[in-house]
Amino acid sequence: FYISSDDKFVPSELETLKAIKEEKDREFLESRVVEPIGKINKLNDKGFCEIEVESSASQNLIIKDDKDASGKKMVEMPKPNGYDRDKPAYCNPPHVTLSVEIPKEATYYVWVRTYAENSGTDTSWICWDNGDYKRVDHSLYGEFAWIQAITQKLTAGVHTLNFVARENGMMFDK
Repeated sequence: FYISSDDKFVPSELETLKAIKEEKDREFLESRVVEPIGKINKLNDKGFCEIEVESSASQNLIIKDDKDASGKKMVEMPKPNGYDRDKPAYCNPPHVTLSVEIPKEATYYVWVRTYAENSGTDTSWICWDNGDYKRVDHSLYGEFAWIQAITQKLTAGVHTLNFVARENGMMFDK
């Protein structure tokens, strides 16, 4: 026990443990590498590419038949046990990784077609390469919706677009 009238007091052991955890977290995040896998998608002559999520080379996806989905298939990304839903960078590798060849340096906009049954299945995370994840919120329930998920300036070359489930049940079509 420690007893103190100072509201700023923290046991020294706690500060040491906190510093050790912060160092381990920093080392992990710096070592996180997402390599391009599977087919490298290329932008067409109109300046965009269309990717069916079920065509990714990602593992552990649940592919479901759906008459309203493009190609009649959609993907559910199961959330692994023990995963902190608000720390997507710690889910390594990401649930879905798509490789995209970017032809020139520019700002790129990613749109995703998603499906969420209810408010308990409506969020996921997205990032380019090893960048910071951005939360994707689905706004309609019981139907597919297009969401502009991320906007980012990218250099020419092959980049990875990474998705991580925040909640079980979030579905992606394309």
